[in-house]
This record gives sequence, C-alpha cells and structure tokens, in this order.
Amino acid sequence: MTATATALAIRFEFEDCTRCGGTGHYSFNLMEGTRCRRCRGRKRTITRRGNAAYTRWKEQIDARLTTPVLDLEPGDVVYSDAEQVAGSLPVFFPTRWRTVVRVEPTDHGDSATLTVVFKATDPAGRQIARTLPADQLDAFALPRMEATVLDEINRKIARRFTGAWLSGEEPPAPAVRRPRAQKTPEERKAAAHQLRTLEREAEALDAGPLKEEAAAFLAAPGSCAAAANLIERVTAEVAAQRQRLLDRQRYAGAIGERVAVRGTVVRRRSGSWGVLLVVQDDAEEVRALAFLSGADALAVEEGARVTLAGTVVAHQTDWSGQAKETKLNRARLTRA
Repeated sequence: MTATATALAIRFEFEDCTRCGGTGHYSFNLMEGTRCRRCRGRKRTITRRGNAAYTRWKEQIDARLTTPVLDLEPGDVVYSDAEQVAGSLPVFFPTRWRTVVRVEPTDHGDSATLTVVFKATDPAGRQIARTLPADQLDAFALPRMEATVLDEINRKIARRFTGAWLSGEEPPAPAVRRPRAQKTPEERKAAAHQLRTLEREAEALDAGPLKEEAAAFLAAPGSCAAAANLIERVTAEVAAQRQRLLDRQRYAGAIGERVAVRGTVVRRRSGSWGVLLVVQDDAEEVRALAFLSGADALAVEEGARVTLAGTVVAHQTDWSGQAKETKLNRARLTRA
C-alpha cells in the first residue's frame, strides 16, 4: 500500500503474517493449494496501527480526489485494482496507483462496457484493465492523482498516525504489546462450564454433606480452583457410589437355570419385534430382562408389578455399565 507516484510517497506498517510465519504457505486445500488464506500468499499483513492510518488515508483520497470514470484520459494516474485482460485463468491485481493507457468503449450487442486499460507493471508485461458496464458508469468513479492534494494528504496522515510514514523517513518503532495480568486459579471466579459440570454431577449424588456442599457452592460460586477441587471430589464420589451399587447387585441364577424375578418394571422398549421389559426385584439387587410378545406384554407399562420367569442365557451390564442384568429366554410374564 505505497503511493509511489509522488516525491512524498506514504508507507504503511506491515508485519510478517502470524498464520504462516511469513512464508505465504499454510495447509493444503484443493481450491488454493498451500496459499495462506490470511495474507493471500503475500507473506505480510498490515498491522493494526497501519490499518488505522490506511483507512483514514483512503477516506481522504475518496473524498478529495475521486473523478468520474467518463472523465478519465490516457496518462491519468488512478487508484484502482485490475485484472488480466487475456489468459485462460483470471489473475487479479490489488489496488494501487496505476497509469491509464487508454479507455475503450465496447458494444457487445446485448450489453456495452467501458474498459480502462492500465500500463503493465509486472516483469511479464501482462496487459491489465478494469471493465465496467456502460449503463452504470454514472455510479462509478476512481481517485485520480493530483500531486499537490496527494502530498498534502500524505503529510497529514504521516504526521497524525504512528502506523504511517513518508518515504525517506525512519519507520516508527514496532508497537510494544503490554502483557496482560494473568490471574491465578485462586483469583479467577468459577467458569460457567465448571458450574454446569458440578450441577450435573451433583444430581447423581445421594443425600449427604458433599451434596449439600455442592448446592451451597452453586448458590454462591467461589474461585476457579475451588470449583475444580469440588468437581473432582464429587466426580470421585459419584463413581464410588455407582461401584458400591454395582457390587451390591447380583445375577439371578446360573446360565441355563430356570429362574423367576418378582418386582417392578423399570424399563420398557417396544418395536416391531415386540417389547423389551427390564424387571428389578424389591431389594434392588437383581435385574432381569427379556424380549416378549403378545397382548399381555404389550399392555404392561413402566412401574407395573410383575413376575418374569425364564431361562438364564447371559449375564451382562446395562448400556451405562451401572447395573447388572440377567437376560432370560423363553420368558413368561404374569401380573404380581
């Protein structure tokens, strides 16, 4: 972003791209290969100070130097982007000061355009231009260089902003980022995700001092470190509680043995194959499951009192791993 057509060329502050490290390349994708998407392969990006200066400079250029496209003549220097005139793939060139070679109106029959051809600036000598629809030219304008006005704008911006300087001057010292004061876990308040985790884990706790401590912390949250410590203790207690429950449970009979379990239906699932019933005895020590069909099984709801009798075919745990289940085959269901 350098205006080089006057003696007082202005320059803006850039830095190496922080994404690609100034190489212009990053991860591969089928659309752009390894070109870095942050710097677009240019290896540098404008800094915050430089962008503030450039934004104000561009506002001044647009306000004081803008000229209708219809008034352009060969030899004028305008601030514009461009694209390659010929070639199988379009090549776009960034905005900069460009010299107008000629202005060509073209009639395509169904549409008319105005092509502004610029002087080639790359070593390959590729012809570049900007094409505009002729029926909308009243809405198009480009900044045309006037040396006196441009010098005045450049001086004003370079004097006012630290991210810009005039050619021949020393660039400003790089900005020094002030380090942020880092709070310790004991100083930071408990985060929202910690409170959600604590609330979820505490719901699975049995009544007791730890559950009351968790409720008090949720009502008046403390530090991040205290929340982490409490979550760790609650999680460990929930795991121990589930293991004690699992140790207290037992399977109903040996494989191949005919057993009967009397209790409450704690889970029911139905489908085209029939209905799955899980029955837990009154002591909450034995769970039996079986796949059934028939009107009696389909009429049973969760919470009903039943007796489930059948042959033991497997000992397993439920989907959560928190309950032992005895799978029965050729089962019969009777109301308790």
